Amino acid sequence: MERLDGGGVTVGVIEAGAGLANTSTPGVNNTAPGTNLVNGNPDLPFSHVKLFQLPAIGGATPSPAGQIPAGGALPAGLSLSNHATEVTGVIAGQGTTNINDLGIAPGAIVQQAGINGGDQDPNNGVPALIQKAVNTYNASAINLSFGASQYQITGNPTANQTQFLTYTINPGNGRSPLTGHS
Repeated sequence: MERLDGGGVTVGVIEAGAGLANTSTPGVNNTAPGTNLVNGNPDLPFSHVKLFQLPAIGGATPSPAGQIPAGGALPAGLSLSNHATEVTGVIAGQGTTNINDLGIAPGAIVQQAGINGGDQDPNNGVPALIQKAVNTYNASAINLSFGASQYQITGNPTANQTQFLTYTINPGNGRSPLTGHS
């Protein structure tokens, strides 16, 4: 029987509270605060999880775009989050330290970002991050962790998540499967 492992699929994960998954990269000592895994989660290797808000860093300890840099210094406002790590692990966990940590799609690539701006922020607001996951990184599914039962669009206090998602996703792009939870 063929095993479906998510290979060839990209999943977007957009996390409230500017939270990023605690990924691991061989040879990189990640000492970022806000996590109980000081060297990254070995079940979330950089080869499967890209933090698309992180730029490439040059210099003595270079890191490619999407990778937590050595020492764990993150752009202002972003932080490692146990919740983001857990959600990303449910999707693409590799099960390297414990088979019980194997995700539902360990062959998938996760493009993950933390909400670090208002909904109208052109770079770090929810619409911008969703559109980037879909249009730039070809995510065919997106998990939204808003941290509340309802996310409201500025200027529209009655908008619910469904209206918000309709507002955000470009109709006709062929990609609309979304999941959300608080």
